[in-house]
Amino acid sequence: MLPTRPAIALLIVFVLALPAAVAGAHTTGASAAATCSSASLADYVKDKPGLQLQSVVERLRLRGFKSFAAHPVLDNVFTCPNGRIVGRATAPATKTRKAFLIAKVDKTFSLCCAGRATFKLTKTTRGSAYLKTVKSAKVAISIRLYDAAGTALSYSRTITLKN
Repeated sequence: MLPTRPAIALLIVFVLALPAAVAGAHTTGASAAATCSSASLADYVKDKPGLQLQSVVERLRLRGFKSFAAHPVLDNVFTCPNGRIVGRATAPATKTRKAFLIAKVDKTFSLCCAGRATFKLTKTTRGSAYLKTVKSAKVAISIRLYDAAGTALSYSRTITLKN
């Protein structure tokens, strides 16, 4: 027996309403766009070390050089619903060369609620060539996370990526 038109319409309405209900169920302490700011985000993650920007850089270091050379990403970044992230990976200056950019991300985002997100870093031409010629690298990572009002959380650290 085939379903009737009212049954199909009811099923479609249910399927379309389900993602909105699920998105509303997964909100966190700093979820409302009006109340989410850099200050409230910093306060929310203060006692949660896994959500801080330091842990993003530490995960990048622990994944190692091969992972960074293949697919550089900033993962598990705790963000406000609306904002912008600016991330840079640079090779520091040495005695024989100037500092140069290896990879970067500059992305404006609009998500349903505050939560974790992953951002891909785009390798530069010089950065790709450099990563092909070395087996480990010292990399300066800089992350700035802006809220909708334009205030920022930032973190910078130099790490050594090994195999």
